[in-house]
Amino acid sequence: MDLTYHEIKEQYRSMQQTKSYLDGQMTEISKWIKTRRYTSLIVLGCGSSFSLAKSLARMTHMKTGFPSTALPAGDVLLHANRYIKSFEGALVLAVSRSGSTSEILLALEALKAQNCQFTTVTLTCREASALAELSDMNLDLPWAYDHSVCQTRTVSCLYYAFAYILANLTHDFDLLADLDEVIAHGDDYLDQIDALLKNYAADSWSQVVVLGDAELCGLAEEGALAFKEICQLPSNHYHLLDSRHGPAVLINEDTMILAVLGPHNDYEKDFLQDMSKKTSHIIAFTDKPQESDSVQFMPYHREISHIAKGLPFIQICQLLSYHKAIYRGTNPDAPTGLDAWISL
Repeated sequence: MDLTYHEIKEQYRSMQQTKSYLDGQMTEISKWIKTRRYTSLIVLGCGSSFSLAKSLARMTHMKTGFPSTALPAGDVLLHANRYIKSFEGALVLAVSRSGSTSEILLALEALKAQNCQFTTVTLTCREASALAELSDMNLDLPWAYDHSVCQTRTVSCLYYAFAYILANLTHDFDLLADLDEVIAHGDDYLDQIDALLKNYAADSWSQVVVLGDAELCGLAEEGALAFKEICQLPSNHYHLLDSRHGPAVLINEDTMILAVLGPHNDYEKDFLQDMSKKTSHIIAFTDKPQESDSVQFMPYHREISHIAKGLPFIQICQLLSYHKAIYRGTNPDAPTGLDAWISL
């Protein structure tokens, strides 16, 4: 069994460990958040963690209205002197699998060297990391660390961790119940879709478009990145309806479209119906089964919130990219020219 496949299939056990760990940390986390005043939330990341950061920032802003943004750490590093006003008084969440990503470490150091005052919380998957030493509070999920180069389980668990924390802080008991539901039924769902995705991987598509909106925009972008890294095919993420404004021009019969649909999805389904005239490779992830001659709907068979829906959807992207890598004879564990983390 390839390491990537094993880590994809282990995700829900790792999420359960994450839940148990966070239950023991929530009192301290709540104290940190509620007893201090911050000007904004800034989520820093690189690569997969930057894509993830976009969803975490969007999730926070949509649920609370609190000013929240995601920034690539490399950008901040190169322009630290011009980012000082953005970071002054902020709560900075630095997200990193390794806790050793150079751009994040150097960006934080560059800001602090200019006496910029902010609070740093780090979310990593390695204990006693260099990033933890720079933080005011560190949350470690070592059981979620992916040993393959491409992140799968790590991304899902980091996303789950933030969603779980935010749901607790905002007393969103429906979201907490949905996250529990996803863990409880996750392994069964992965088993249900595995063979189906393996069959789709054998179809004759050679580029990918991943469509996702709202809180899932960054996670869908990470889904597109999985195709670049795991099976090494060109891929892009777009917002669903925004795809009509230019990106649709490049969709053709060689394109696989993966879309996660919202609860009121007539406009989304109309767009996919239009795209079915350009490609026969369309998979749409939905709550419930839906009928179509030209779009392959992949239902979850349960109604869950849009935030929780991101977890099974990212695994559809990961599994399909894995099976496509095997079909193409590409090593999913160690793509050429890519390291697990970057050291400058």
